[in-house]
Amino acid sequence: MASTESFGLILYLDNGLAGSPSVYTQVAGVTEIGGLFSFDRSIIDTSLIADEVKSFLAGQLDPGAVDFGLLFDSAEATHSDTTGLIYTMKTRGLFSWCLKIPASTAAGAVATYMYFQGVTTALNPAGAQDDVIRATVSIKMSGLPVFVANSPPLV
Repeated sequence: MASTESFGLILYLDNGLAGSPSVYTQVAGVTEIGGLFSFDRSIIDTSLIADEVKSFLAGQLDPGAVDFGLLFDSAEATHSDTTGLIYTMKTRGLFSWCLKIPASTAAGAVATYMYFQGVTTALNPAGAQDDVIRATVSIKMSGLPVFVANSPPLV
């Protein structure tokens, strides 16, 4: 069975400050990423009271959220309140993100890049004794992601 390793997943953020075209920066300190490809679809009940069996239509598709954990450093540009994660949380903006999905170990395989728009809905730093400060972050995706073989232009 072919599979893809999580080793090499890289999350990029376009802070929108570089102008057009977009330029992405790797989000520093990411330790885990979850919620990839977690699509849900609502259903619309079209049943009549006289129907013996319920009937439904497909409703809107919800692209879900991307959740990730990181080693948090407010001095890090991609975590800061001027261009980074704190900034995306403070503003009401829709930001561009890119996730590098590494190539499998199969010969000739290439990385895939998932581009998506999203709103940062949660940023929760926490510290514990004898540990670094960590944070969990949630990005609510807006619209469908696009999967391509092209890496983002990087800063």
